[in-house]
Amino acid sequence: VTAWIALSAGIGDRASIYEKKGRTPLSLWGFNLAPSAGGKSDANEHKKNVVDAMRKGGFSGVSLGDDASAEQLMDIIIDRPGQTMGIFMDECREFLDGSKRPGSYESKALGAYLKLYDGRAKRQLRRGMDKEQVGDEAEVAFILWMQGAWNPVVETMDTRHIENGFVGRFLVAIGGDAVVTRDSLTPEMADEYQIENGGRHPLIDSLAGAVKMNAKDIKDGRITFSNQAVLDRYVDMRQQLDAFALSHPLSEGLRGVLLRVGVNIMKGAGLLALSEGRDRIEMEDLLLAMKSGEYWVKGSVELAEAISASGYRRLVEHVESLVQSRSRTPAAIYKSPRFQNMRKFEVDEILDRAEKEGRIRLAAGVWEAA
Repeated sequence: VTAWIALSAGIGDRASIYEKKGRTPLSLWGFNLAPSAGGKSDANEHKKNVVDAMRKGGFSGVSLGDDASAEQLMDIIIDRPGQTMGIFMDECREFLDGSKRPGSYESKALGAYLKLYDGRAKRQLRRGMDKEQVGDEAEVAFILWMQGAWNPVVETMDTRHIENGFVGRFLVAIGGDAVVTRDSLTPEMADEYQIENGGRHPLIDSLAGAVKMNAKDIKDGRITFSNQAVLDRYVDMRQQLDAFALSHPLSEGLRGVLLRVGVNIMKGAGLLALSEGRDRIEMEDLLLAMKSGEYWVKGSVELAEAISASGYRRLVEHVESLVQSRSRTPAAIYKSPRFQNMRKFEVDEILDRAEKEGRIRLAAGVWEAA
């Protein structure tokens, strides 16, 4: 996933995909989830080095930090048209938690990110600004990169992050625990030629330079499918994703996630073509992107399932907290604000689970703490 994001940040502003309904930028979002010491920092350093090499030391020109307000973000992006930019956010749990509070800085910023994903920025009205600038628009290629530890992030996110398409916009990478060996603990000292190059291996510059030069060969900035067979294979793949989503217990939310994963696979195929100086997606580009897409689908489904299960867990804990204060009838629990939009049988399942776990018990027709 890190490699795909680096490719998107390095050359993604050289072209876009244009359908009749509008423009699809080649910007990809990445979400790395792994325990502490699971390799996230190493992946970030590799990404930064590759983007630096592609943009000639331009990572700082791509990164917008991680705490710009929604209004500032739009202003900065509009003032730098035609350039890939993004938010690169480490330890994202606090941001995601804050985004659930209406009117918070985080919720406004998250709303701005979702708008920028589609490739347009619009200057917003605020106090003291030049009214002539209100409504200014620009085409953008916006990248969002988040990373954090698996358990805290999953426990923080809820099903709204699935339903609004937020999860589906990401290439999700889920890492395991760090494997600690004597070799892994032994520092590898840089060679002299790396020291002279800011610590970066010259092969990175060589590869990135070739990719950057190839991308410059694209004249009109437009990526298309090379022939009907490639397009048909792409549509087949998306139909298979949709069929899988409909057969899954989380079908309603997961369907939107996998529809967006399909778009990301097309973007990946476009980036591969662009990296070789071609403006047409060939079958090999699509198949390579689909191979990576298998991992993106797996990660997205695993994240969506974990978020859903975590939300269920919070409802069980909510029932427990309700009856700890005082005993309650089933009718009183059904009327709890947290259960207002749920069906009776769904609440009964929560009550049943809490009882089986020994958290609550039914006595004389009322639920009480066990």
